[in-house]
Amino acid sequence: MTINDFIQDQLSNEEFLIDNTIVYSIKNDISLPNGSVLFRKYKSLIDSNLIEVEIDDKLMTKFKYNPKLVSKKLYGTTSLWYLILWVNKMVSPQEFTKKKIKVFNPNKIDVLRNILSEEEEYLELNKYETGV
Repeated sequence: MTINDFIQDQLSNEEFLIDNTIVYSIKNDISLPNGSVLFRKYKSLIDSNLIEVEIDDKLMTKFKYNPKLVSKKLYGTTSLWYLILWVNKMVSPQEFTKKKIKVFNPNKIDVLRNILSEEEEYLELNKYETGV
């Protein structure tokens, strides 16, 4: 499946997009922090919900160096861009140049909601250390 097919599928079926509740939570500083221990803590859970997609040449001109745009198209928010980099073993947008990438399956977004819910107190208490 190409990323374009995947995005089109997501756009045609709203239940796969991140809902307003999680977007609202992310906008209110309850997001997965960049480089956080939380990624490592939930690595096996995250890994089990990854899918591989291929970016076609036309979209590559838009998505190259721009994981925030991929996050926006797949999840309805730019706040998950760092997760896209992390699962692809990248540390900066300058590395985001591959045509085949792993992304967190938008159909399984409840898994991320559960992580946020379980870690909300930790994130609030440690917001200066986690960068949230």
